[in-house]
Amino acid sequence: MPKLGAGRPKKPDIAAIHKLVRERFGHRCVLCGRPRSGHVHEIEPRSKRPLDWDDAENMVNLCGSCHDYVHTVGTAKCADILLIAAARHRARTEP
Repeated sequence: MPKLGAGRPKKPDIAAIHKLVRERFGHRCVLCGRPRSGHVHEIEPRSKRPLDWDDAENMVNLCGSCHDYVHTVGTAKCADILLIAAARHRARTEP
């Protein structure tokens, strides 16, 4: 008899991924720049990326207000804005 969970992908360590994302963005919101922000959000929703939604490259750091806004407007409608904000952040911080 196979062991429980045999053949299933290992569950990602979401806490570690979120910590990496917050650190990558300097604990600042990528939309408004507010410091000490800690709401990690997927750029493309899980429904569109079922296999790799938990990839840190698919995540950004938001403040509570911007995170609420993204959920109010809809993640799919905000994906382009989040991608642009993440790219602008990378351009400013990477050599």
